Amino acid sequence: MRQIITNLLSNALKFTPEKGNVYVTLNLDSPNNEITKQLVIKVKDTGIGIPENQIPYIFDRFYQLDNSATRKAEGTGIGLALTKELVKLLGGSIAVKSPPVGATKGTEFTVSLPFTVVQNNGSQTAEAATPVLKETVQTAIQKQTVSIHRDINDQTDTPLILLVEDNADVVAYTASCLPEYKLCVGCDGREGFDIATEMVPDLIITDVMMPFMDGFEMCRKLRADERTSHIPIIMLTAKADMQSKLEGIEQGADVYLEKPFNRAELLLRIKKLLETRQQLQQYYMKLAGIPAMGPAQTAVIAPPEAAAENEFVIKVRGVIEEHLEDYDFSVEQLCKKIFMSHSQLHRKLHALVGCSPNKFIRMVRLARAQELLVKTNDSISTIALACGFNDPGYFARVFKQEFGCTPQEWKNKS
Repeated sequence: MRQIITNLLSNALKFTPEKGNVYVTLNLDSPNNEITKQLVIKVKDTGIGIPENQIPYIFDRFYQLDNSATRKAEGTGIGLALTKELVKLLGGSIAVKSPPVGATKGTEFTVSLPFTVVQNNGSQTAEAATPVLKETVQTAIQKQTVSIHRDINDQTDTPLILLVEDNADVVAYTASCLPEYKLCVGCDGREGFDIATEMVPDLIITDVMMPFMDGFEMCRKLRADERTSHIPIIMLTAKADMQSKLEGIEQGADVYLEKPFNRAELLLRIKKLLETRQQLQQYYMKLAGIPAMGPAQTAVIAPPEAAAENEFVIKVRGVIEEHLEDYDFSVEQLCKKIFMSHSQLHRKLHALVGCSPNKFIRMVRLARAQELLVKTNDSISTIALACGFNDPGYFARVFKQEFGCTPQEWKNKS
């Protein structure tokens, strides 16, 4: 009963504009005799109404009255289908008419349920049931209100995933599938884009049909923005026709999964996309002129669509090289030069080259020092000053820390 009324009220509120009205009436009819009656529940609204040609389909699973990509009312298309099944389970019937009698717009749902009057021999049964009912309701509320924004400020290397979805139930279920990741949530494409540019997550999971800005538009804007162009994007949507799938891939989505999605497939897709980003770090380090650390790895070729990332890495390296002799050149100055906040630059660089901005500056300096050690006969102190190290002793220590030998040993070996 609670679920039936909740679903009908939810629909009425979704499709009724501000200043509109929603009416709920309950009547007890006695069509046959005094024992078996009919409980009649009516939910009527003054909303947008339902076109006559769509009324036969509204109780079908996954059917949605508004199927546009930027629909204002969220939903999965199962509410009315579930309501009809519950009414049928209780031996009742449900009917709809739109527009209702005497109105020019709106919808009216009528639920009729068999209602049998039984003799109440005492209040003990009702009182005993009360604690159980309260416990059930409280448990449901706790499950629905669990905090989804999970450990965003955690300083570990756990990947941060942004989930952009306008349906609370889908958010809760998807979040339950990702316990090992840090998670933040946006409720529509516009909010999702704002969160992505501010926090620069490691991966984005998004719906397609959302209010204000759909998933396609958000994906296009993310790919065009220097701060977010590198982020892998997974689209989860019930809009699974081939044209929509091709459009999603065209706008820059890496993976397009249909709802209801398979949990194991989603987790595997996330794992592989994140692994690919880690493999590309070697490519971007080489692009920045920084030799690979540790054992030699298989060369990684950047995908054709990585042009924006190539330009970004080259630009950051160029800014650092312009200030190579300035030992006071800091991350804050670098952020101002490329118009990013400290956190945005940190997450972008960490995703592309696997290190912090501070370490990236140092690695560019050391890479240049390696070149000078081989190509010139300058002293170690002169090279250290030319690369922004005002203390030759410190230069020698960090050089050995990164490359396993002193500058002089490197020069002799090379």
